[in-house]
Amino acid sequence: MRTTAPYEVCVDLPRVTFTVPAGTDLLTVPHPAPPLGDAAAAIARALAAPIGTPPLADLVAAAAPGKPPSEKTATIVVSDITRPDIPYRGEAGILPPLLRLLEAQGLQRQHITLLVATGTHRASTLAEKLQLFGPEVVSHYPIIDHCATDSKTLRYVGQTASGTQVYINRHYLDADFKILTGEIKPHFMAGFSGGRKAICPGIANLETLQKFHSPQFLEHPCATNLVLEGNPCHQEAMEVAARVGADFLLNVTLNEAKQLTGVFAGDWRQAFARATASLADAVRVPVSEPYEVVVTIDATLNHYQAAKAAVAALPVLVRGGTLIQVANSSDGIGPPEYAHELALLRSLPSHRDYLALLWQRPAVHKDQWEVEMWCKVLEKVGGPAGLIYCTTGISPEALEKLPLTSGYAYTGEQDLSRMVQRALARTLAAWQRRLGRPPRLGVILDGAHAIPCLETAAAKA
Repeated sequence: MRTTAPYEVCVDLPRVTFTVPAGTDLLTVPHPAPPLGDAAAAIARALAAPIGTPPLADLVAAAAPGKPPSEKTATIVVSDITRPDIPYRGEAGILPPLLRLLEAQGLQRQHITLLVATGTHRASTLAEKLQLFGPEVVSHYPIIDHCATDSKTLRYVGQTASGTQVYINRHYLDADFKILTGEIKPHFMAGFSGGRKAICPGIANLETLQKFHSPQFLEHPCATNLVLEGNPCHQEAMEVAARVGADFLLNVTLNEAKQLTGVFAGDWRQAFARATASLADAVRVPVSEPYEVVVTIDATLNHYQAAKAAVAALPVLVRGGTLIQVANSSDGIGPPEYAHELALLRSLPSHRDYLALLWQRPAVHKDQWEVEMWCKVLEKVGGPAGLIYCTTGISPEALEKLPLTSGYAYTGEQDLSRMVQRALARTLAAWQRRLGRPPRLGVILDGAHAIPCLETAAAKA
């Protein structure tokens, strides 16, 4: 939508309000999927009539033939706190009906394990488990956080075509019945999240995760949002998932208001394919001409995750343009390894020197991949001056040490709304002087879900 008069943008990061001038393009999904009227009923229908498989109850009954139901085991792979919006808990959530169905087939609670697919993220805290899954689930079911570096919990499953030596969490491999859960949404490396990513990178060994996030994969032009064909990250994850298998998939899609819009259950390949096909058109935001200035709104919990929204904005930003990122970052910068890599990037003359270093390393370092994605941003905007990061979730002293322009320093403001408003005013004025005309301005209202694409690029997709 293009504004015809000054327009007040109000979003919750927590609450941020700022005004954009007339002629601003507000970028959001053009035809958002409506929320499901009865989420619990939709989940029940998906379990009873899944895509490409018999009903879940029949599959569970047929698993581990000859084994008494009370001795059967199941592992449900679940997401961690970096995906806080997935509706796991409550009567309208995806876990209660899954757990009830498993128990109805005779499985005992102590034999139904929730395996948190942390990838290389830290383990979940008790408070985070309670937030994600609810006290009833936390109190009555085993919950295990995957650890990519704990060899005792990993088992070798083979080598992929790219040469990766793959180990997978043994709690998953040993289960009589394996269920993958999660949200399917655009992903800036793998095309889409969800599906096979619950296994790779979710519950794989560190070396597999390093290969998945290596420059050989991430610098490939197909390793980007909404692209699956030819995407090396997707291909690697699919190969690993096919090797270890999954008995059932239950994935959901959400709209920008975090409401459930779709439930995709059944065969892990077919359900994922149907979800991504429908989601691609829903989240693609056509743009006719690139912008000199883009504001992206990012609700993720830390700077580490914020790279996704920043990278998603790049296709519709002119080279050398300005990206203003309005970020939550309430969990700070991110893991210590990530902070170390950021400091290394900042110490070098240019982000290109950091990329050159990555290619020379004999092994991929933990969390270098997210810094590599920030290098894509710095390449497009022309360096840290072109990335203005507005947040109050990171202290002014810490933000000043990152490879970006601190919203605090750029504006002198401590309040986030005033910080964004002043950053926008200063940036627009600078571009006005440079161009002799008002710059084109786009505001991405949900950087995690709306994927802007130039119309010419959209037509080719």
